[in-house]
Amino acid sequence: DQERNRRTDPLNYGTGEDLLNLALAKLGLSLAWTTSRLGGNGLLEIFEEEPEGAEPPTRDTLAEVRALADKAVERGLGDSPEGLAGAYRGLARIYTATGDPDRALGCERQAASCQQEAIKLRVDFLIRRAGSYDLIMTAEELLAYAGENSPEARTQIFALVQRATEQGLDDKYNLRPKAHRILARLYEQANELDKAEANRMQYLESADGPLLLKDAQDRISSLGEKMDRDTAAPILDLLTKAVEKLPPDRRNLQAEAYRATAEVLEATGEKAQAVEYYECALQMNPKIPVNKRLASLKKALPPA
Repeated sequence: DQERNRRTDPLNYGTGEDLLNLALAKLGLSLAWTTSRLGGNGLLEIFEEEPEGAEPPTRDTLAEVRALADKAVERGLGDSPEGLAGAYRGLARIYTATGDPDRALGCERQAASCQQEAIKLRVDFLIRRAGSYDLIMTAEELLAYAGENSPEARTQIFALVQRATEQGLDDKYNLRPKAHRILARLYEQANELDKAEANRMQYLESADGPLLLKDAQDRISSLGEKMDRDTAAPILDLLTKAVEKLPPDRRNLQAEAYRATAEVLEATGEKAQAVEYYECALQMNPKIPVNKRLASLKKALPPA
């Protein structure tokens, strides 16, 4: 009966979470209360965005949403750090929409604090229970999420990698090179550049060709037009190693590596070399879509 009352009459019988979800629904949002992963598709991604074309809420709706949010706080939002992180983010969205930016900012700060506590608890649990694969995957997720990591976050990621190393790193999933890649980034952030470079070199030596190629492609995509000679140099290192390690019979991957190299060279103004690599890509895979780019580059080159 209690569960049925929660569903049919949340205003009188619902928990704080029920009321908050109801308030968010009136804004065209929903809140993910439970997650199975720590990173990009789990704890750290809270909301489903409102559908395109949704009409803005009316003044009466905003007043109702604000009342529901205040009542949710009165009833309590639970004691799980993960749930509280989502709840405070939900409140921040509501207070922003209802014209209370100071309270929204306070909720965002509470959300960040709860989220960090949730991550710490999750990391502690994984270190006790998880295998090397999940430990390294989680370390990668945290590294990608946090961007420039705080000393506390770096400590957590170091702990994940250390525990994975103690358990043994399976070459089947490229765990060893991924661990070196993570450590290189962390040491770079900590300004321990010798250790960063040592791990970067170990990554280049231990990673297989497809992993190096994917890494290079991801970096090219993330940099876009911001690429310069300094940011291009490590990408070219990755691609050189990738070409060396790609199996000779994987001509499609070889073609992608040459294409990526050409894109980097073109972005840094090395147009003649870019033409050569585009042509190599076509030799490896005549169907690779670079013909238009190649023709345009050739026209831009000065006469021989």
